[in-house]
Amino acid sequence: MNPLVLLMMGASLYGGAFGAAGAIKAGSAERRLAFAQAGVIEKQAQDVIEAGQKASERHALQVEGLIGSQRASFGASGVRADVGTAAEVEAETRRFGEADTATIRRNASLEAWGLKKEADILRQRGRTATRIAKTQADTSLITGATQAGSTYLQFS
Repeated sequence: MNPLVLLMMGASLYGGAFGAAGAIKAGSAERRLAFAQAGVIEKQAQDVIEAGQKASERHALQVEGLIGSQRASFGASGVRADVGTAAEVEAETRRFGEADTATIRRNASLEAWGLKKEADILRQRGRTATRIAKTQADTSLITGATQAGSTYLQFS
């Protein structure tokens, strides 16, 4: 067989292999990047949960401080804080405070959930990039082999 034909066939096969390797490398890089970004976002989600917990604890302390101030004010006025309207005011303050504290925790939880879903989507994109890269690599190999075969048939 003509050495030029062999060279052309080899170039086609090499081009297919080179393209396949490039596709795999690009897909792997995209996957690593997506997984790294997902890790950062999950860390942010954990930070949001921790910040929400601290904020809810601070709010609960503020509510207890408010209740203490209410009791002191009632006591300074000569009103017993543990009965009647004064007790109702304290109970209502406590209920509102607990509801606000729960809202703070829930909002943090919802924000963290959204971040975790974003991380899941990034990971899925990374897995998809790997699958696409494999398909592109297969296509590149098939194209190179087809071109080599076509060259063989054309010159044989």
